[in-house]
Parts: sequence; structure tokens; C-alpha cells
Amino acid sequence: MPTRNLTIMFTDIKGFTARVSAGSRDDLTRLREAHDRLLKPVFAHFGGTIVKTIGDAFLVRFDSPTDGVLCGVAIQEVLRQHAETAAEDDRIEVRVAINSGEVEVVDGDILGEPVNIAARLESAAEAGQVWFTEAVYLAMNRSEAPSAEVGERTFKGIPYPVRVYRVESEPESEFSRRWSEGVQLTERGPIFDGVEPTLPSRASSRRGLGLLALAAVVLAGLATWLWLPSAAEKASARAAELLTAGDPAAALGVAEAGLADAPGHDGLRDVARRAADAQVDRLVDSSGPQVALDWVQARVDEPHLDSLRDRLPLLDTRATVQSIRANPRDESWPALQELLDRHPSDAEVPHLAARLLADHLYPYSPSRLFETALARGHEDPDDAVTAYYFGKFETHPPGHLEIGHDLLAEHRHEETVAWAERALTEAVSGHALHNAWRILKEEKDPRLEQAHGLALQQLLRGYPDEGAADAALEWFETNTPPERRSRLLALHDWILDPPGGWGWTNKHLTERNRDRLAQEWGGS
Repeated sequence: MPTRNLTIMFTDIKGFTARVSAGSRDDLTRLREAHDRLLKPVFAHFGGTIVKTIGDAFLVRFDSPTDGVLCGVAIQEVLRQHAETAAEDDRIEVRVAINSGEVEVVDGDILGEPVNIAARLESAAEAGQVWFTEAVYLAMNRSEAPSAEVGERTFKGIPYPVRVYRVESEPESEFSRRWSEGVQLTERGPIFDGVEPTLPSRASSRRGLGLLALAAVVLAGLATWLWLPSAAEKASARAAELLTAGDPAAALGVAEAGLADAPGHDGLRDVARRAADAQVDRLVDSSGPQVALDWVQARVDEPHLDSLRDRLPLLDTRATVQSIRANPRDESWPALQELLDRHPSDAEVPHLAARLLADHLYPYSPSRLFETALARGHEDPDDAVTAYYFGKFETHPPGHLEIGHDLLAEHRHEETVAWAERALTEAVSGHALHNAWRILKEEKDPRLEQAHGLALQQLLRGYPDEGAADAALEWFETNTPPERRSRLLALHDWILDPPGGWGWTNKHLTERNRDRLAQEWGGS
């Protein structure tokens, strides 16, 4: 399917559903007509294409992220002026959300994750404001509209947090004054004076056709003495345009052609590096990390692409992990050791490999990788180490996690003890309890030697004979308060059918005790 790099805007009316429920059909018609009359000219002026309407919402696309943001500012200014003269019931407050990215264009519609993110952001945005993502912020001309960071947002169906910004428009600021003077709301709709799109819109192009011939004549006369951009600057501008349009390979080609004639041109070197970075990301997404790694290794010695060298360690890590995950085997550690040897001082390499392989390998390899990362000074800001081991404590006995216990004792002692204390009273997994006991034994926790703790340890070890099972049954019947009964029965169930099996005998005694306790407690 054809794809394009576009900026996507969603708008919708605050409180629209409630107004529809409370109003008449005529009220709804009047509201929609006013909404369309006020917003559609703004979209057209800033080069926006209405993809479709969804109830009270518009989905609009732009070629320029800057024009998308400026269009949002103009929308809010038009609606502000409308509210000054409209009756209270006729005022319209709109949320505006904008995102940029590569989308599929299918029969005039646009599809893809960038569209989904824009839709999720619109639901979170505040009425009267213009919110946009980091993708827009990084690509737009930030001098055109002052902005402030809102913070990271997590959206349903999007597997990573999205950093969000908003346009800052203080009422008394120069920015707000310029827009209030540059937008005039008339009975026929909004008109614009001095607030123009960065790319020519269809409306402004039509208005400007009559001036183009005159401008051409004037420029032809002045061209003999006006300073004109150099070939290198033209190549730099063209490469930047291609990069913004989502074609990094073409952008890199144009930049490198320019560098052949002007090897020291800073603008060309900068756009070449940015295009190369974008091309690496595209290769990772489309062909996988090994293809991207091969491409970087083939190009990294070229002077204008020397910055790609910084990407080699993590690309190598992802390629190695991809190979291991495609061919899971017990002898994966030699390949990982070779990876560590290739990057002997990089702390992120083992940390990334451990995270990517956490659910694909037996704990030994991820444990060795985490151990290496921490030894190299990785600070583990997202607490990946604790998250990994707290999960494995539920599914593996302590003997399988010795490296993890040592790492946590050294680097995450307080959090680990807190986990063990919770598990002591809440866990329904025998593995979790055994790991908790191992941790708390190092702390000399007295609860392990108290009657309740000893009874649970006997339960998890298995009863050697019927006499021991009878004594345990009597103790549990006498000393288990009602709020602990369901957990105790769950522990019996875990022992009878543990994940991965369990090695001790006389399970029939555990099953007998479980059935008697359940019958006595009414199956609680």
C-alpha cells in the first residue's frame, strides 16, 4: 500500500454528546452548520485536507507539521472570537490533537499507528488548546508557535509512552496579540491577514495566481544582482525537504551528491547524518536489525556518516538477539559472550539483551547479562532488574535464581525485602514463598521460626508420613483465621498441581488435608 509522511489532526466538540441529548434536532443542525462554517475555511487556508468527519470530529491531514499546529492555533482564535458574540448555547469549544508519521493512504483514507495516536491524544486533550506529540514538536518550526511540554501519556493500544506538548498562548502575549489581529471573524466566515501557512495552501495559491506573473517579471530583472543560494545550499534544502517528506534514502542521496562538490558544507553534513539515522530506523522496521547493521557497517567509515558509529553496539545487540530468538537453543550463551566481547565497556548492550531475551531464555543467560550490565555501571533507571526477578520469583525456585538473589541483595536490597514481606503474607505460589523465605532468612526475620511460618514450610516440603499430616491438619484447623483460609487452600492447590512439577512424595496426604479443610470451611 502507498505510504506518506503526513501530519494528522483530530478535532471534536467538547460536550457534544450531552448537547445532542439535551437539544432538539434543529439545535443539532445549527451547531453542526456553525461548526463547519467556522472550521472548514481554516483547514483550507493552512493547506489541510479533510479526510473525513466522524460525528462532530474532523480528521484532517497536512503536508507540513508547522501548518498543522498553526491551523490549530487559528481554530482556537476563530472560536474565541465567535464566543464573544454568540449566545451561551451557541458557543463551541473544540479539542485539537496533532501527530505526525508515516501512514498508509487507501482510497483517500489514512491508516496506521500515527492516526491511532492522534485519535487517542484528542480524547486526552483539553478544550480550547492545541496539543501535539513529540513527533510534531521535533519536525515543526518551533519559532512559529511557543510550546510547553505536557508530559508523557500512555494510550490504549500503543505499546510505548508518548511525549505530549501544547501551544502556549498567554492572553497578553505578543503571540496572542498577533493572532487576534491576524484573524478576523466575519459573517461570511474567517479571513486572515498576516498569519499565513509555511507551505502554500490551495486557497492562498488561487488568490496568489494573479501576482505570480508580476513577481516572475520582477525577479527576472533582479536576478542579475540579487544574491542567489549556492548549489550546496539548494542541495541541503532539497535533502531536508525529502527527509521531512519521509524519504530518507533519497534525502541522503541528494546530500551526498552535494557533498561531492562541497565536502565541508555543514548544512549538507548535518542533513546527511539525520537522513542516515532515519534510514537506519527504516531498515530496522522494514528489514530487521541485521540488515540495518550491515548497512551501517558498510557506511560508517565515510567521514560525513561517522556519527553512525554510536549506533553499532545496540544494532549489534538487536541483531544477535534476533538470531537467538529465531533459533532458541540452550547454547545461546556463547553468542552472547561474543557480543559482550565485541563491546567490552558498553553497559547498555548487556542490559538491552537481557530485557529483549527475558521471556525467551532460561534465567541463567538474562541473569548473567544483568550482572554484566550492573558491573559496567548501568543504573537501570526503569528497574528492569527488579521487574524481571520479581516475576521469576513466582515461577522458579531459589536455586535457579542465585545470581538474581545476589544482584538484588547488592543493588535493590530495600525493594527486595519489601517484596519478600508482601509475599510472606500474600503469595499463593510455592516458588514465591521459597524465594521470600530465602530473602528473609538473610534478614534473620523471626517470623520464619514462628509456628505459622514453620507450618507453611512443612506444607511446601511435603509430609513424610500420615502422623505429620494429621498434626498439620489439626494446626491449620485450630490456628487459621477466616481471612487466611482461601490463601491456605490455594497453596494446597498449587502443591497438588505446581507449574513445572514438584519433586516430593505423599501428595495424597496434602490432597486429603486440602479436602478436609475445604469441607470444614465450606470451600472458602
